[in-house]
Amino acid sequence: MQEDELDKKLDFSPYSKSDDFSKLDFKYKGTDELEVDKYIHDNPNNYIENHVSNIYSVRYETELIGFFTLSMSSIDNSAMLDDDALDVTFRNYPALLLGQMGLDVDFRCGRIGKKICSFCRGIGQDLNERVACAFLILQTTPTLARKFYEPDCHFRWKPSDKKRVWMYRKLF
Repeated sequence: MQEDELDKKLDFSPYSKSDDFSKLDFKYKGTDELEVDKYIHDNPNNYIENHVSNIYSVRYETELIGFFTLSMSSIDNSAMLDDDALDVTFRNYPALLLGQMGLDVDFRCGRIGKKICSFCRGIGQDLNERVACAFLILQTTPTLARKFYEPDCHFRWKPSDKKRVWMYRKLF
């Protein structure tokens, strides 16, 4: 399927209480190391009501296949590669956090995740025009960082042997 065909079949819309994620599996190889499955199957409304995350539902054609969350955040410059530091005195740079991203196991192909990252980057660029937002950030495992986010979505990171790493992408 060509990229423009995929664009026509995907829809990202604000989460609705009627969106039913109960039959979707967001575990990665049977585990939920990043707690994506736990997040959406517990009480996602709690995050919205407390103004800490906006949830977007992902549909392929009309079928609900996933979700992602966005929140305001920051990234400490020590979590970045030295050549990516900005020429400002701030230690923490304003950022848009892609906090959770889950696609049902039947719809994982990299291209949909790439489209989600691109959509979020666009929101970050729009946000930057209003309140200054320098980066799109996320936290993931080193395995997913190497396998997906770095090569396919052009995120950067400081390699580490920690269970989770911060990744970032400039918005401008």
